[in-house]
Amino acid sequence: MGANYGAFDVNELLRGEKTISRHVTSFADICREQIKELLSNLLKEHSVTICPDYWTDSYKKISYLGVSVIIVDDEYHYKLFDICCKPF
Repeated sequence: MGANYGAFDVNELLRGEKTISRHVTSFADICREQIKELLSNLLKEHSVTICPDYWTDSYKKISYLGVSVIIVDDEYHYKLFDICCKPF
């Protein structure tokens, strides 16, 4: 890699588990905020569909209840967000 990209610090390339964990947590927080803002605006415009989703894990014999939000934006892109899923 050094021949193609020049000298680099291996520590910048290979991340530890704590760095990855912090990045995943930070990224999830950013995504949650973006989704909250999007859904807040759509709820004000009454242009969102909220759907329950009930299913059973046949191996563990546990039923789950989830909630999904479905939208079609102004450019006709279909988007689905799974809001939660809990054993039921």
